[in-house]
Amino acid sequence: MVDSEKHYTYDKFGIPLVDNLLKTYEEVYCIEFDKDYYKIVYPEENIAECGSYSEAVLRHFANEKIVELNEKTWDFLSVENIREALGQKEYTEAEYARTSLDGQKRLMHTQIVADERTDGNVHKAYMYIRPVDNTIKTDKKSCESDANTFKYEEAGFVKTDFISTISHDIRTTLNGIIGMSNLAMESIAGVNDSVKNESFKSELQEHVYEYLAKILQSSYLIRGLVNNVLDMTKIERNEMRLNYEHFNIEEFENVIDTVIRVECAKRNIEFETDYSCAVSAVMLDKLKLNQIVLNLLSNAVKYTKAGGRVKFSVSSEEIKESDKVKLKIVVSDTGVGMSRSFMKVMYNAFAQEQNDAISHCQGSGLGLSIVKNLVELMGGKIKCESAVGKGTTFYLEFECDKVNDSGLVKETDSEKLYDEIRGMRVLITEDNNINLEIEEELLKIKGVETYKASNGLEAVELFTDSSENFFDAIFMDIRMPVLDGIEATKRIRAMKRIDASQVPIIAITGNAFDHDMDKGVSVGITDYLLKPYDPSQMYDILLRYKEK
Repeated sequence: MVDSEKHYTYDKFGIPLVDNLLKTYEEVYCIEFDKDYYKIVYPEENIAECGSYSEAVLRHFANEKIVELNEKTWDFLSVENIREALGQKEYTEAEYARTSLDGQKRLMHTQIVADERTDGNVHKAYMYIRPVDNTIKTDKKSCESDANTFKYEEAGFVKTDFISTISHDIRTTLNGIIGMSNLAMESIAGVNDSVKNESFKSELQEHVYEYLAKILQSSYLIRGLVNNVLDMTKIERNEMRLNYEHFNIEEFENVIDTVIRVECAKRNIEFETDYSCAVSAVMLDKLKLNQIVLNLLSNAVKYTKAGGRVKFSVSSEEIKESDKVKLKIVVSDTGVGMSRSFMKVMYNAFAQEQNDAISHCQGSGLGLSIVKNLVELMGGKIKCESAVGKGTTFYLEFECDKVNDSGLVKETDSEKLYDEIRGMRVLITEDNNINLEIEEELLKIKGVETYKASNGLEAVELFTDSSENFFDAIFMDIRMPVLDGIEATKRIRAMKRIDASQVPIIAITGNAFDHDMDKGVSVGITDYLLKPYDPSQMYDILLRYKEK
């Protein structure tokens, strides 16, 4: 029998560690899967280290502490795969290149042992890490020839997953800011009745509304920056996809007029439009075209001074002996213009001209790079003319299939149709209390009945206890404790009841990459609403499934 007082050291969790084994292992971690949480058990000088396990893994990849940058290593260390492996056996193990505590890059052996489980589900495990050989050579030639060392060419997926996680957190937070601001602006007419002074009440409403409008403006700037970073990442990885659909020219006109004319009026800039299309609808990716045009128009407004002019025109040209039409778009301004030297690099990512006239303008330097890539992805052409102090003009051309616009719902009709969603019963699954409140209030405004779940397991239970066809739709967050949205969707779709396969399950998520969405679609997610969203987007999705 071993003398525990002599041979054992106890960690802060009360787990006994044999002294001789401590000499073998370099690091020992405790992982709590339900909370996505980890704590370091050994060595004792790092005992305070703790936090999100998933974020720690991403951070170690990004900082190259885990230096074997390949999908096999990523899969081994991911929470989902660890739980799946330990659901079938007591431990899982692997070897990969890693920076050890002494700062050297070594081949390390990692063993993950299940500690707590119920009904086949592992809730807690211990990770033991030890070196298995001498320091690994890190010169590039050795890396290319040794399968156990660096694979620099595969580092892209790590960057993508890291950005995906960060953007998810930013989008979720932004959704709370934008959502609450929108709700407050809609409710501002109902200032507390205890405010008896009507003059004061009116002044208070005006000031609060102005503050909220500025919060929204700043939030939209952040959202635009996040979207630009994500778009560049998708473009770099060739993951940008086209979604062709009927594009109504009149609807396009309404979007441009609503967004840009208002901004021009604020800045005392003249806004001219000219629509001379021989067709009323074409087939193209309207979201990407909107993104291209709004980006160019926003730049035109941003770099034009008060008293200047921004002009937008759309025309079409028939292509002989074909069912196609050439869509021509021109965006021009009388703004600060660009120098010849800058125009040579203006489509490069992060390129920004150093000019005192535009030093006050915010920007990431990604806009034009994204525009050019999107235009080329859509098979279009882009041309630019500019001169310092005289302004800038962009010319766009796209070849599109002509379509019959009959039956297209115009944007101006959407608000009238929102009455159709009144009385729908929607299950909201969201672990963030602020976002849950926003979704609930936005739906209540339109007369939708809401039922709430704070995690995937609660959603499954609520659906199970409901009668057939009780719920008209389910809004499902993806990243949640206890049971995430992917697993919850799997369980609902697997139920032996008719509505389990038919009820629309709409993911409300900050995961913006296509591979994240594909994973959801593969288990039964019907549609996606990307955080942060505008209220109309939520209503449009419900309206779409109400009509089916």
